[in-house]
Amino acid sequence: MAAEDFSALHKVAYGEGVPELQPESAIIQKDIKFSQKDLLGDYFEQAVRLSLPGGFTRAKGDGTAGAFSLNGSSAGAQKKAKVYGYQLVLQDQIPYEDLSKAAKAGPQSYKAASALFWEGMQLSMRKMLEINCLYGNVGIGKVETYASGTPSITIAASDWAPQLWAGLEGASIDVMSTTTATVRGTVTIVSVDVDTRIVTLSGTVSGAGANDIIYFKGGYGKEMYGLYSILSNSGSLFNIDASVYTNWKAANHAVGGAFSFQALKKGLGKGVAKGLNYAMNVYTSIGAFDDLVGDIHQLRQVDKSEVRKIELGQDEVVYKYAGVSATIKAHPMVKGGHALGVVPQFAKRIGSCDIGYGMPGRTDGKVWFDLESTAAVEGRMYTHQGIVSEMPGVNVYWSGIVNRTT
Repeated sequence: MAAEDFSALHKVAYGEGVPELQPESAIIQKDIKFSQKDLLGDYFEQAVRLSLPGGFTRAKGDGTAGAFSLNGSSAGAQKKAKVYGYQLVLQDQIPYEDLSKAAKAGPQSYKAASALFWEGMQLSMRKMLEINCLYGNVGIGKVETYASGTPSITIAASDWAPQLWAGLEGASIDVMSTTTATVRGTVTIVSVDVDTRIVTLSGTVSGAGANDIIYFKGGYGKEMYGLYSILSNSGSLFNIDASVYTNWKAANHAVGGAFSFQALKKGLGKGVAKGLNYAMNVYTSIGAFDDLVGDIHQLRQVDKSEVRKIELGQDEVVYKYAGVSATIKAHPMVKGGHALGVVPQFAKRIGSCDIGYGMPGRTDGKVWFDLESTAAVEGRMYTHQGIVSEMPGVNVYWSGIVNRTT
């Protein structure tokens, strides 16, 4: 059978398509929706207000001001942010033999045989998109130490997120110099020890050492700017310079220790000072979330009425501060050294298409591709998107978090 035949059978078996599978760990994708109305041509353009009009004139109202002169207008600053989408393609293959045997037994047998294949592709694509939404364009980890005997790297604790690395055996990565775009070496991940943060590599990497940055193969400069890039930015991003316009830069609170209740409040306070008057999601690592919950429990023992008003859940904490409702969420792919406070009201994922199967724009239902020299057909998934905050200044970036180890 050819790819077209398998695609026709696929349409019979799955009807309108493979059921969408969005794992619980795809938290950013659930909270920040893909905006269909903002589909891109070459880029998404959004007018943003960076400062308010200031053309005020003041005068007494006791009858003495007369026909007073006006000071004139003083325009507020507006600029257009330009956000480009980035492409991501996932390929996987299934042998002719497996599909042909299932196809001969009918649509239901085909569906049973292919379901695991499509499930794996969805899980992989969703995970990669989640990583990009968080850490696109900054790398997935910073090297703490490199060992050349049995080649391995230890990822710095501040840059470690267990679920980000879990299941990456077989993935190809670039070990890059921290100060340049130089690729020191491209290797395959052999194993990942999520307890020790040691990643064993398929070969040695000449010159590798502390502070090198790990990217997925070919990812440098070809990934969307993730939330970390947006919230930690202090320079030019999306055609606007945060060093010129303070409202294009998130509020920043340097914690310098465990993520405590006091650290949470201090960060929210800095956000409120910059105009935060909206519901916020605060994404933390598992370790930071545990430290925060532990701190709240201790404070409750000394009967602090403010702390008693906090809503504690298994994977989120809700706290109202100065009129702002902050929902703190434990995210297994957030790195240990920081927390990201995002106002979802002003955040969106934009692009030409969200995650889909086959070739973009096809209407004939073809999902399988013939391979010229391999006895298999190939399935593909594709997306073209970026993530943007229309008001970065009301977001909050907590840096310098050091999670407790006991």
